[in-house]
Amino acid sequence: MTAFGIPGGKEGKGKEWVLGHNIIPWIYGSGGKMINYKPSGERELCLSKEKVRDGMTFYIDLSLNGYTGSEDFNSTATEIDNGFVNRRYAMVYSGPWLLKLLKDLNVDKEGKIKSENVGTALPPAGKAGTYTFIGGSNLAIWRKSGNSDEAWEFIKFLSTNKESQTRYANATAMIPASREALDDWAKMDPLLNPFRDALIAGYGRSFPSIPEWGRIENILVDDLNSMWKIVGNQTLPPDKRKSMAIKKLEEIDKKCYTILNGLPPSIVSKILFFIKFLGIILWEAIVGAIVGYALTRLIDFFKEKESKRERKIKQH
Repeated sequence: MTAFGIPGGKEGKGKEWVLGHNIIPWIYGSGGKMINYKPSGERELCLSKEKVRDGMTFYIDLSLNGYTGSEDFNSTATEIDNGFVNRRYAMVYSGPWLLKLLKDLNVDKEGKIKSENVGTALPPAGKAGTYTFIGGSNLAIWRKSGNSDEAWEFIKFLSTNKESQTRYANATAMIPASREALDDWAKMDPLLNPFRDALIAGYGRSFPSIPEWGRIENILVDDLNSMWKIVGNQTLPPDKRKSMAIKKLEEIDKKCYTILNGLPPSIVSKILFFIKFLGIILWEAIVGAIVGYALTRLIDFFKEKESKRERKIKQH
C-alpha cells in the first residue's frame, strides 16, 4: 500500500483540474498566496516565490521520499479515488463523493474498504496553518434569455431552498451551498464535518477572482501535469527531478506574468528600443530622401539656367 495517492493527469483524458486544487493547502499552509500585487500595479503568480516554493517543495518531496507511487502521476483523480477504495492508497485528497462511493459499495469483497473504516480530516497544518481548496459550480442566466424572470426564480429555488439543497447534496454527494442545508447535511455523518469546517471556519481558499484566471488555470493545469511527470521519472536522480520541477514552477510564473500584465518589462524595453531605433533609421531615410530630392531639383534648376544662358550666347 502506498501512503499517499497524488493524481498527475493522464494523456488523452482531458485536463485534470484537481491538479490546481491540490496545491492550495501547500501554498497557503506555507504562508504564501497565489498572486502578489505590487505597488507598481504589476501582478505576478507566486509559485516560484520563497514561501510558496517551500510549500510546493514539501509537496514534491512526498514523492521523492517514497510516500507516493511514481506511476500515480499518470493517473486521473478518479483513478486515485478508485485506488483508495481498492486499498492501494492509505490517504488521498478527495471530497464527500468518495464517501458516497464507499457507502454504496458497503461490503468488503475483493479487498474493498468499508465506509466505517475510513476517516476524514483537513490537510495537515503548515507554518501558516491549515488550508484546503473550496470551489463549486455556478448558475447563470443568458442575457438574451426569453424567460429570465422564471430562470431567476428557478435559480433561487435551487440555491436557497433548504429542501432543494438537501436533495441535491444527497443525490450528488456535493456540498450544499446554503448554510442551513449545510448544517443538516453534516449532521448525517461525522465524516462530513471536515468539509463543513472548511467552509465556515475559514480553512477554505479559492482561486483568485480575476478575469484572467481562466487562461491562467489552463496553463497551471497543463504545466503541473508536466511537472508531476518529471517528479515521477525514475530514470533521473531525485535531486535532478526536484530542480527540474522547481524550474517548471518558475516557467509557469513567467507565462502567467504575460497574461496578468502584458509583455514582461524586459521584452517591452527591447521592443521600445527597436521601435526607437527603427524610427531613427526611418527618419534619417526620410530626411535623406527629402534632402536628396531638394538637391536634385536644385542641380536641375542650375543646369537648366546654365543651358538657357548658353543658348542666349549662341544666338548672339
